[in-house]
Amino acid sequence: MLRKATPKTRPAARLCSIVLDGTVVPYTLQLTQRRSVGFLIAEEGLIIRAPLRISPVMLDEIIQGKKQWLLKKLYDREHQQKRWARLEQRVEDGEPVPVLGQYFELHYRDKPRKVEINLHERLIWLPTDTPKAPALLTKQLQQLALATFQQLADGLANNQKLGEFTIHLSNPKHRWGSCNSRREIRLNWRLIHYPQHFIEYVIAHELAHLVHMNHSAKFWATVERLLPNYQAAHKALAGMNPAMVPIDPQFSLS
Repeated sequence: MLRKATPKTRPAARLCSIVLDGTVVPYTLQLTQRRSVGFLIAEEGLIIRAPLRISPVMLDEIIQGKKQWLLKKLYDREHQQKRWARLEQRVEDGEPVPVLGQYFELHYRDKPRKVEINLHERLIWLPTDTPKAPALLTKQLQQLALATFQQLADGLANNQKLGEFTIHLSNPKHRWGSCNSRREIRLNWRLIHYPQHFIEYVIAHELAHLVHMNHSAKFWATVERLLPNYQAAHKALAGMNPAMVPIDPQFSLS
């Protein structure tokens, strides 16, 4: 006789806290069918997954044994949250949104009912009373990104005998750009938040892959030919988050 599959249910969760080196650390406890204790530093905070029958005393001992690691990871998370945010978290009236390395002030208005990015006045206008503000802003930024990236790529490739290529937008979480054998260059649209020389470096990097599909000395020589003094942008972008928007007002984008 066939048995009906038991639907999977999410583990019951409850809010708890523990004192680690004098710091009260809240966490979400999930008791599951597992043999060991697992730790996850998520966007919403610390999540601990533990066996169903674990005793509170044993769980506290295990957490205390990981306190140095936990405190460091939680500090890093707090630091990152001060520097980065998702775009949907930046759509309140008066919020600063970086565009091409400059902070633009976001505002709402009744008319005209369209999104406008004013590059001269450093203003972003969104229509009032719309639940789709993040999506509308994302679409407008992506349109600006594609036009900007194409113009910069054409300028860098001019007279370089690189052959035909196409520019596309991408939405990755861990990279700024890529180039494939079909000569398609894909650029993370969030580069539009950064200064022009950051964008030019990523484009030069991918253009160089049209000639060298590796990171050899010849590849880096090609990058330098396309964009002399690229090293500063290369180093700076290594510390950026490709999935988020830079928000720290003390954080220099240039």
